[in-house]
Amino acid sequence: MWTRRFDVPVFVENEANAAALGEYYFGIAHNVQNLIYLSAGVGLGGGIIIKGRLFRGSSGYAGEVGHMTVDPNGELCGCGKRGCWETVVGPRAIVRRVKKALESGAESQIGTLVENDLSRIDVGVVVQAAQAGDLVAQTALEQVGVQLGIGIGNLVNTFNPEMVVLGGALSLAGPFLLPVVEETVREHALEQPRKILEIAASAHGEEACVMGAVALVVDEILREPSF
Repeated sequence: MWTRRFDVPVFVENEANAAALGEYYFGIAHNVQNLIYLSAGVGLGGGIIIKGRLFRGSSGYAGEVGHMTVDPNGELCGCGKRGCWETVVGPRAIVRRVKKALESGAESQIGTLVENDLSRIDVGVVVQAAQAGDLVAQTALEQVGVQLGIGIGNLVNTFNPEMVVLGGALSLAGPFLLPVVEETVREHALEQPRKILEIAASAHGEEACVMGAVALVVDEILREPSF
């Protein structure tokens, strides 16, 4: 419909897949042949690149790593199921941990940063507080980092990637998450696939998907020169 309306090719793609391509062509994972990109926004998605090509699965739904079940009795996920990985590692999980700590009376400067309006807490605020030494913020990020590392360890054992890229809101918290994630992955991933692994924050942060939109066109031209 859009192609007919504008008389130009139109590309439609999952944002995590697009962002993975953006990092592959223009970012931290430039020309890394086997990588997994984790996109944290409203939830947690994944883009998987195998031998330099985006892996979409048999019907286009590959990469929904945020919906791996990690706790059948856990929090209700936006997908309608319980205990999905994104319920313990996504941006909402970070905010939820912070709010719980504040509501239990923990001392934190986060309340001041949001003028005591807890609905204004987001990952950016948590990272700002953590940078200033706030223990509530740092603890929440550390706890999420452990859960993130456990899941990444499973992905490493499954796909044996060269690189895992933390994108979206997770990239904002990279300095706090990466050390914990790396330590946890060392504990849970098999030794051989772990040896070649690099875990990095996205070069483009929350803009990786924009770069991915460009990358979709570049990828099509390179793979279909007659396009």
